[in-house]
Amino acid sequence: MRIRVVVAAASIALAGCSNATAAGADSNNPAHCLAAFNYDAYWFKVDNQPEKVAEYTARGLYVLEKVKSGGGSQAEVLAEAKQFSVGHVKDSKQMDALGLACGKALAGDAQFRAEFAGLIEKARPLVPQFEAAATP
Repeated sequence: MRIRVVVAAASIALAGCSNATAAGADSNNPAHCLAAFNYDAYWFKVDNQPEKVAEYTARGLYVLEKVKSGGGSQAEVLAEAKQFSVGHVKDSKQMDALGLACGKALAGDAQFRAEFAGLIEKARPLVPQFEAAATP
């Protein structure tokens, strides 16, 4: 269920584009990184790259799990990610730079590297192309 919320949040955030102003991008903010990973996953979906969609969905799952394990509210992070996306989704340069910065931070996280393969396996069923391939 929680995993589907991540994908839904990405769709809602990207569909609700506006010229709203939000806080500046911060790669130390889990909500901003979640928004950036959802942004990347969306564009990989548009480009029909299901493995990349799964990879970026996995990154988002890790961010959400880290929030939860730290005692934070996943619902609050999702809401903030949506708000951030609405204000920044039209700024591809900023979103791309944020995605790179957040990805670099994860690359330096030993726990993320250890869990990444398992997270991708959790993410694959959420990607429509993988779902279709998995059903006989």
